[in-house]
Amino acid sequence: MAKPSRKSASEPVATLRFWGVRGSTPTVDKATWRYGGNTACVELTTPQGARVILDCGTGLRMLGRYLESEPESSRIEPHIFVTHYHWDHIQGIPFFSPLYVEQNCLQFYSFRSEYLGRDSLKRVFEAQMAHPYFPVDISAMSARRNFTEVAGGDQFDVPGARVKATWLHHPQALIRPPDRSFMPLTTSRAIPSSTRAFGNSRRARIFSSTTRSSLPNNSPPRARGGDTLPGSRV
Repeated sequence: MAKPSRKSASEPVATLRFWGVRGSTPTVDKATWRYGGNTACVELTTPQGARVILDCGTGLRMLGRYLESEPESSRIEPHIFVTHYHWDHIQGIPFFSPLYVEQNCLQFYSFRSEYLGRDSLKRVFEAQMAHPYFPVDISAMSARRNFTEVAGGDQFDVPGARVKATWLHHPQALIRPPDRSFMPLTTSRAIPSSTRAFGNSRRARIFSSTTRSSLPNNSPPRARGGDTLPGSRV
């Protein structure tokens, strides 16, 4: 019997790049050099080329510079998901340079906080950049910003992927590019034994800001406590 042929390497695939993997506070001490000192920020590019950003820690600043250096940077239109409003997931927002460029359009998704009420993420923006905490206020952000509030169980599409929001101890979402699944379990307090990141993935590529690696078919990565995915160094 002939072996099944592998899909062409040129077939569009989902890609991941890790810009920040730390919790609580950014750090530059030597013990954190291997994975970097920035707080949570992950970039997912779907097979159709849509850019999804997961959380806005200090890694978002570096991602903004990277996006502006790309050839197609004349108009930056990412889909940005803020899983929750802890400081290490929002502290990069004021330093995300695409927010200050008028032709850019950013789609933000997050949840309605019981403490902040309606338009929770908008209120986070305003409070974070209010005087005397920040030298400029939110009016300096000239890019178009659209905000969508998401509840647990909601499902919707971005180009090349389907997103399902799921409540955990920390709010998360499940993103499904065609024939693939990606669940960002950021700072989750407990993960069921049946849950595996990329457990249904047929083909995906993992990137960091410095090193690239590929996942073989049906080979989900396993992360040890405190580690990111094998082969990635941020």
